[in-house]
Amino acid sequence: MSSKSSSQKIKQAGQIKSWITAKKKGEMKGLMLRVGSSEIKVKLKKKLRKEFVGKLQVGDTILIEGVKKIKDGKIRSVKAKGLMPLKTSRSKLSKLAVKSKGQKIRVGVCQKSNCCRKGATKVLKALKQSVKQNHW
Repeated sequence: MSSKSSSQKIKQAGQIKSWITAKKKGEMKGLMLRVGSSEIKVKLKKKLRKEFVGKLQVGDTILIEGVKKIKDGKIRSVKAKGLMPLKTSRSKLSKLAVKSKGQKIRVGVCQKSNCCRKGATKVLKALKQSVKQNHW
């Protein structure tokens, strides 16, 4: 019995179910995307990994653009060329932070010279300004 495989362009929205990591180094390589009742394995380009690591969480809704590999009539994997967050759970966290004004919020920003050259002082100023504006 022969198995046919083909590739097609895809633009698919779904919810992040879990992360796929490398066995040896533990680096993020991709994610499992829940689309309706099915799950799709999505491989991310290095550029996308660097851009979205730590910014997306399990449960976030994203839009994937890339190439899907189909084998025996089923989608086997998707190589993502583009990714766009549609609905993130971070917005839920920020609403919770606003509601609990009585608690102190602590944010650490690196003060090493190399980090400061790369923009840590700007981040710190922006955080302080945001705290003042939002009366946290």
